[in-house]
This record gives sequence, structure tokens and C-alpha cells, in this order.
Amino acid sequence: MIKKNLLIGAFMLSIVLVLASCASRESAVTQKTNEFLNAYFAIDYTAASKLCTKELGEELVNYLKSLDSLEPEVREMLEKNSKEVKTEIVSVDPGKGKDTAKVVYKVILPNFPQGIENTISLIKIDKNWCVSELGS
Repeated sequence: MIKKNLLIGAFMLSIVLVLASCASRESAVTQKTNEFLNAYFAIDYTAASKLCTKELGEELVNYLKSLDSLEPEVREMLEKNSKEVKTEIVSVDPGKGKDTAKVVYKVILPNFPQGIENTISLIKIDKNWCVSELGS
């Protein structure tokens, strides 16, 4: 009887630990995604690139350089419109491995309040979640 109770207790404890681990992972992925999306839609590609894999970070920095070649009025309009963008996390899916995740989020615009869904993929590198792909 005591063995049975110990086994049941150990089983329940393992379930609690697994659920806590999943919640912690989802929270970390959500936090990193929100950080990235805030920087990305603020056109702060330097900050956004630091939250990405090396390859994607380099792409963002190169894109930032191309923005510098825009006419000042066009760049100003782009910056103004991007400040009105809001994002909302819809779901966090664990992905194919313990070190991958896919996030579905909405981009909400002033004239399109129902939003547009998009995805972002993250991978864990050296214990840190990094954005690895946009719109995957």
C-alpha cells in the first residue's frame, strides 16, 4: 500500500513538473516574441536583430540599410504608420523539438481591427530563444 502511494505521488509530481516546464517554455517564447515584434514594428531593426539568429539578424540589419536610402518623407510616413501597429499573440506551438517553437500572432492595424494572422519561428540557442524565421 505504501509503495502504491509512493508511486502515485511520484507520478503526480512528474506530471506537475512537466506542466510547469511547458508553461515556463511558453512564457519565455511569448516574452521573446513580444520583445521582437515590438522592436520590429517600431522599425528598430538593430534591437530586433539582437533577438534573432545570426542569419536573420544580418538580414534585418541589411534591410535597415535599405530603409536609409528612402526619401525622408517616405521614411517618415513608414515610421508613423508602423507606430500604429499593435500585435497580439494567438498561440504558441511547441514545434518539432524541445528547442523549437512556432508562434501565431495578429498584426492589428487601425483600419483593420480584426487583424492579420502571421507566424514566427523560434529556436533555442545556448539557453536563449532566438527568432529564426518570419512568416513561416
